[in-house]
Amino acid sequence: MRFYGLCFCLLAVLLVILPLWPAGLGVEKEESTAIEPPLLAVVEPLEQESVPQTEKEDLLLSALDFDELTELKIKNAASGAVETIALEDFVLGAVCSEMPATFHLEALKAQAVSARTWALYQHFWQQEHPKEELQGADFQSDPDHWKGYVTMEQAQERFGEKFEAYWSLLSQAVEETKGQILCYEGQPIAAAYHAISAGTTEAAEYVWGSELPYLQAVSSKSDELAPGFEETKTFTAKELQTIFSACALEGEPSDWLEILERSPSGYVLEIRVGDTKLRGLDFRTALDLRSSCMTISYGENGFVITTKGYGHGAGLSQYGADYMARQGSSYDEILAHYYKDTQLCTWK
Repeated sequence: MRFYGLCFCLLAVLLVILPLWPAGLGVEKEESTAIEPPLLAVVEPLEQESVPQTEKEDLLLSALDFDELTELKIKNAASGAVETIALEDFVLGAVCSEMPATFHLEALKAQAVSARTWALYQHFWQQEHPKEELQGADFQSDPDHWKGYVTMEQAQERFGEKFEAYWSLLSQAVEETKGQILCYEGQPIAAAYHAISAGTTEAAEYVWGSELPYLQAVSSKSDELAPGFEETKTFTAKELQTIFSACALEGEPSDWLEILERSPSGYVLEIRVGDTKLRGLDFRTALDLRSSCMTISYGENGFVITTKGYGHGAGLSQYGADYMARQGSSYDEILAHYYKDTQLCTWK
């Protein structure tokens, strides 16, 4: 039996061991609403470098004497240029690109804290584990495609006549949480987030191969109410043979795919494709599925794959955050729910 990665010599850009982009809701249509976010236009933010799954790193930062940090260096994915951006300007642009401005203020504030924390984590991670391809930057973003961060000018162009109202609300969320980050044992956490969970979030160990005490599975049942919670895709046998050309898909198609293992939250950890075992995350990437929480059936129309949720499932659920906020939860209560045993700290 052949194992991980064999099928993706030309295909897969693997989901990565942290540091990574957290993967959340993008804003594509200005007429979006908090109850019905523009899920058809959601894109997952830019994923960083590919690392073999067997290369597991300790995702906890070592003890550092953190100095005051007011600026970030961000590599533009399109131009390759490394730009220096004020921390709070980045947070505003990140919230704008990652969460619909029509979401509840408390959800936007939770997103602001998550984005700020994630940026600081990335900064310090790169100090300890510098990546040559980042050219001294803390991380990479793609503002031209609204992935990870956008400028005020880009937001103005997209939002049009609604820009002032949206930008004002986003600015309020950032200002009211200014300097606030999430800490675990006194250090910034890897504040991952995603659009919609499968009803329960995923533990970090099942996504990146290393356990993080604050990224554990928690209930997020309200995500089941999200528009687009489930999505179904159909693939013909020929399409699968083309996509998984190295996986020896022969014989009866109904025997080609077999889910071998799921996480406690229901996400597929391992799947057999022909004679090859793959991670569920890699299978998801190859077929451009919204989630690795899936069911698979085969019939006269081909392979029917139904997914639940959107994103890797770890950390903050953005739809869940909006739901909690509309039920009266404050941003700190939202953060405490999704990031276990963390403390809300003030960054000087």
